[in-house]
Amino acid sequence: MLVNYFGKYMINTQEIKEKLKLISQYNTENASFFNNTFKNAIEYLFQPAQLDACYLIDEIPNNLNSETIVIYFDNMNEKSKVDSYVNELSKTIKKFIIVGNHRNRIITNKIICVNIKSILNIVNYVRGNEKIQFGFHINAINYEKYYYDRMNVFFLNALNALYHFPMEDLENDVEKVCTDILLDRNNFQSHYFIDDAKIELKKMLVLYYKILKKIGKERLQNEFMFYHIEGELSDMNIAMLNSISELIYVYHLEENEKILSYVYDNISRQMLEEAKKLNYCNFLNNTCVGMRYTDNSFPNSEENGCCNNTYKDKGKNCRYMKDDHSCSISSISCRVFTCQYLQNRGIDHSLWQYPLIDCVFKKLARTKIIYDFFTPKEVMMKKLKHGII
Repeated sequence: MLVNYFGKYMINTQEIKEKLKLISQYNTENASFFNNTFKNAIEYLFQPAQLDACYLIDEIPNNLNSETIVIYFDNMNEKSKVDSYVNELSKTIKKFIIVGNHRNRIITNKIICVNIKSILNIVNYVRGNEKIQFGFHINAINYEKYYYDRMNVFFLNALNALYHFPMEDLENDVEKVCTDILLDRNNFQSHYFIDDAKIELKKMLVLYYKILKKIGKERLQNEFMFYHIEGELSDMNIAMLNSISELIYVYHLEENEKILSYVYDNISRQMLEEAKKLNYCNFLNNTCVGMRYTDNSFPNSEENGCCNNTYKDKGKNCRYMKDDHSCSISSISCRVFTCQYLQNRGIDHSLWQYPLIDCVFKKLARTKIIYDFFTPKEVMMKKLKHGII
């Protein structure tokens, strides 16, 4: 399999697997971590994305008419000309509003450019009873910060380092090479290009949600959004489309309680799946990897890792741990947490890098999620009821 390294070149994972096969012959601390977690990362984190975006379509809706207003997210700088795609679409509708980082200006009597921060201007343009259709240009949306999240960045850089490390040097001292790569702080440095001209995904979706609340869903021409792309869909494009589709579904839920419940359950399930697939805690005889190799480390327990000797249940297992060692409350806060031992080795979650969290919750609400450990879902739901954007 080939893994895209920040759009710069491809990493051949087959060659990495050959080096991991050599590393697997060693049971030392960091060689074992490499063999366990990195092998799983290749199989889980870097699989080709599958498009599952039922709230999006890749073509112009066929029911647009002279009473339809299209709100289209794209960027139009001073020298940009309206492309043929926009020109053609504007012929059949009442108004075409292009929302982006550009300044406010009128191009034709039908085509208007509005800055993404000018929500009042946008609302003024859509006053009335006309149907509204949303769309966006994929190439104009910035998704990189979500696609290259902190943990993926670490794994990409570490895999790249192993990929380029000479096999003969690796054979000389496997544990030293694994330790040097794993504990290199430069692995957290992202190498993707940040295009400031692009529209931030969060700004686009938050604006969509605010306009939706102001105009009401009944004015939508279609529940789905349409998108336009120049070129082929990349894995990052597919991941972005899946995220946008899911967030449109969330924004269309009728009650805040349903929104909270959906986000809570899906993020909790996603993190549990990730923990199981990567197996980064790597329990052996009920002892996690951090406890096996460190002394006096949080949570200072010999068994059951972070679920033992908690501040709510001193000297014993967490009250919410079931007999099979699974969690009975699916606490997001506990799922987000990783100890310092794992953080040093790239296992580090940032909630703002999950679109479902970043584009739904206010910053203060995200802070509550991070620090409210050992808290059942129903209690957390009450604390977050005013935390939706």
